[in-house]
Amino acid sequence: CSQEWHESSSMIDVQQRIAELRVTLRCGDFPGGSTDTVDGLIEMIEATQPKKVLEIGSGRGVSTEVFLLHCEHVVSVDPYDFFPERRHYDIELSPGWRAAFESRCGGYPNLTAVRGFSPDALLKMAPQYFGYFDLLYVDGNHEYQQVFDDVRAGWHLVCEDGWLAGHDYLTPGNDHNVIAAVDAMFGKENLTIFSDTSWLIRRPVQQPGAVVGGL
Repeated sequence: CSQEWHESSSMIDVQQRIAELRVTLRCGDFPGGSTDTVDGLIEMIEATQPKKVLEIGSGRGVSTEVFLLHCEHVVSVDPYDFFPERRHYDIELSPGWRAAFESRCGGYPNLTAVRGFSPDALLKMAPQYFGYFDLLYVDGNHEYQQVFDDVRAGWHLVCEDGWLAGHDYLTPGNDHNVIAAVDAMFGKENLTIFSDTSWLIRRPVQQPGAVVGGL
């Protein structure tokens, strides 16, 4: 995919496209100030220089396209379809976000789109992608247990000197407990937090422990 990526990137003005993405809202319908931009994400990519990225939760594809413009191979995991057990907002947002993602990212040859819920989708990917990725970026379900499960399942797929990261390191809310989950796994000391609330840490040698108590 490396050759295809270089051929594709030569056909577009990458810097112009990145400049356009800097003023594009990630969530769109629910703007969140600096947390809804990609400036911090670009800073994180520039700091880590990943070539192969696994993104859990792609939404409208804004962050995915940023990865696609910088990296040789991006694997996106997102169900996009409504299931009865999911929350009401999935009914409203999922169809529109799926179309937006396909329109924005579907033409990139360095994209592999996996349709499914994590962590089950990641466990199925393990034989093919064990230790393959330089960076895991978690931006799916933000509940405490789900963040734990996504990181634990994705840990096997990241190379030993790779990175674990994610979005929305925010004060806990109704269904946002990213800070609590990430701190419970890694502590605050070695975390790097970027302006868009992306968090980043080197992949630990040992897989993060199972959750002891949730919120």
